[in-house]
Amino acid sequence: MPNLEKVTRYSLWQWLTIICMIVLIVAILTQRDYSIFQTTAVSTTTALTPPLPHISDRKSPQPAAVPTVGMVDDAQISSLHIPPSANATKITKIDSVGAQKDPLVAVHKVENLVYQRAYDLFEAEVIDFTWAPGNENLLRQMFVQDLGLQRVSLSQISCRTSMCQIVVYTPQSTDADYFTAMFYRALNDFNSGSLKTEAAIARSMENGVTSVYVARQGFTLNFY
Repeated sequence: MPNLEKVTRYSLWQWLTIICMIVLIVAILTQRDYSIFQTTAVSTTTALTPPLPHISDRKSPQPAAVPTVGMVDDAQISSLHIPPSANATKITKIDSVGAQKDPLVAVHKVENLVYQRAYDLFEAEVIDFTWAPGNENLLRQMFVQDLGLQRVSLSQISCRTSMCQIVVYTPQSTDADYFTAMFYRALNDFNSGSLKTEAAIARSMENGVTSVYVARQGFTLNFY
């Protein structure tokens, strides 16, 4: 008879081997079922979730439409009631005040008015040939003989009926001042004061000329 201990030991080893194989088979089958479950779950999730659009298919958000500015015609501009700028009003007032305070502007304006009025009155007169030629000669002699008037640039001397007109070139205001001083002195001194009478100066500094009008004895100058 065989040894019972060997048979029993051999049988135990066989049973252990069979048990290990069974455990390995169960483990393999369990792992396979888990993989199948994961695959099925992923497939179900993919089927339920809509596909995302491709990047190239996505449309970038468009900016809000900006209204374009059209051309505005003159009629539309004139219809707008825009208040005047305070700065513009201030500048206008400053310019106006500056012009009023400028003494040369005011002086030239008055001088031109007087010059034109005297010229018009003189031109309106007729020539009195019994008096005018002789008085013109006396005035020319005064300019020739007086040392102060010799330096003056004389333009013309002419007489009409009630007055004589003497025009000299005075490019600078100092020339006009010099002529005025020399003329009044010479008018009082020449030929023992025989030409001493009413006289008035009319300047046009913008044109660089000065006129002096000498009244005839018994007449007056009315342009001032």
